[in-house]
Amino acid sequence: MKLLKNLKDLEIKNNFYLKKITSFKIGGKSTLFIPHTLSALEVLVKFLKENYGRFYILGGGSSLLINDEEISTPVVKLGKDFVGIERKDFSIVEVKAATPLSLLLNFCLENKLQGLEEFCGMPATVGGMAKMNASSFGKNFLSLVEEIELLDYKNERLFILSKEKIKKENLEGIITKLTIRLEKSKDPKKRLRHFFDYRLKTQDFSLPNAGCIFKNPENFSAGFLIERCGFKGKRIADAVVSVKHANFILNQGSARFEDIERLIFLIKEEVKKRFAINLEEKIIKWRN
Repeated sequence: MKLLKNLKDLEIKNNFYLKKITSFKIGGKSTLFIPHTLSALEVLVKFLKENYGRFYILGGGSSLLINDEEISTPVVKLGKDFVGIERKDFSIVEVKAATPLSLLLNFCLENKLQGLEEFCGMPATVGGMAKMNASSFGKNFLSLVEEIELLDYKNERLFILSKEKIKKENLEGIITKLTIRLEKSKDPKKRLRHFFDYRLKTQDFSLPNAGCIFKNPENFSAGFLIERCGFKGKRIADAVVSVKHANFILNQGSARFEDIERLIFLIKEEVKKRFAINLEEKIIKWRN
């Protein structure tokens, strides 16, 4: 750790409460490493690999449920040099991984580009969206991605994945930047407003949450199945199923990891019992 403390362009935050930077506002303390440059990231990865064996990568902190207890696994969040957007040609945009989606959407509006409107309102980074292949209104984020630059933390090397390889790989590594193909539009604001208004109308942003908890099974809406099982308004302590959208679980103030987990378990059991469907979780969980 002493070596890292002397490393330029690296912040280290000990005993940092992860709930401060997650959309669920749930999560215990951990050591948070923020490398601001690629060279600092490379040194950090080598150090963490040799001293801890593993680590977590934190993007925008959405779609994530973190244990309330202390997290022994180190957490890495990309810093300032990993934020940025550059237009390469008519329809190609290069985006650094820690760039917030909201910043990219503003860039698209200013440059009259469209293609990302379905994702508006997500509190995510573009790297995180690529890692999870975020989906919204029937569109997958990776369908727009032409190339991904990854730092392979197993072999400690930087490499490029082409569109063809992205489909075959599981994106093992830290995404540092990506190239996205968009379309020219005369009025991207109109389309963006359509999806944003629909999201506000149908989804629940009244309290901290992690978005949709479950993936939609084939030919069904997870929210519909959960609603049919009577779970709207069901609560355990401060964790409650939204009455507006049954696939959302809200944190009413002091919800804990185990409260959310218990609700998830009950929902999965009842949906399986009534419809013979196994709901698959969409969120990621960090336990230790």
